[in-house]
Amino acid sequence: MQKGRRPLLHSFTFNGINSRSYCELFVSGGGTFNAPERDIESIPIPGRNGELTIDNGRYKNVELEYNGWIAKNFKENSRKARSWLCGSLGYCRLEDDYNPDEFRRARFINGLEFRTLPDHVAGVTTIRFDCMPQRWLKSGEEAIEIQNGGVLINPTQFEALPIIEIIDNEMASWELTVSNGQSNRKISFNKEETVAVSKVVIDCEYKFASNGDAMSLNRMTSGPFPVLYGGFDEESKVNTISWIGLSSNAKVIVIPRWWTL
Repeated sequence: MQKGRRPLLHSFTFNGINSRSYCELFVSGGGTFNAPERDIESIPIPGRNGELTIDNGRYKNVELEYNGWIAKNFKENSRKARSWLCGSLGYCRLEDDYNPDEFRRARFINGLEFRTLPDHVAGVTTIRFDCMPQRWLKSGEEAIEIQNGGVLINPTQFEALPIIEIIDNEMASWELTVSNGQSNRKISFNKEETVAVSKVVIDCEYKFASNGDAMSLNRMTSGPFPVLYGGFDEESKVNTISWIGLSSNAKVIVIPRWWTL
């Protein structure tokens, strides 16, 4: 650190609330740079050296820990911190200024236990979150309109599970393909004549197709839900999106949901 330079005061935002702005809670968090463990089972085989391993094709959740402190208006701000963090249920969006281009899905765990100075003028605590393994890129939240045969380049080596929105006032049956030249996935939509549909929203993470509201269209879709391919070589990251059966006025919009570890 340069002489005379003040240390940065870091904060995090959880469930839409910033720790600094809401309750003057500051943090340091080297754990923000850790990575999750691959889910691999080890099975010992009698009479055979080593172990058989089974890769379950996923990563485990990871615990994220911040060291936090409140140095002003401790009693009031600690009350606000307790109500905010302990009152948030399930997985919520988590961001911090260590990794400003990313966010996580996390749940607050283990409660809050402050260690205070005399007269309770200030206190320190450890804040723990149970995080899903992915670090989602904020750039992957951008909605991108694609032309037929258009290209999206995955900035990571991991397959992304996008949201794909098809808008067509002349909606009929169609087929959409995502290909990186080595692999491809095709999903088909077979419109029922008795159902009026002008929008189909395909959520490839949750394997769900809808009309953008609550109406499921899964029964009209077939084939695997698309992915946006990633990889370590540049060619495998180039995803071409094409379709047949849509009108010339149709729009195809992709929210890519890029992620890394």
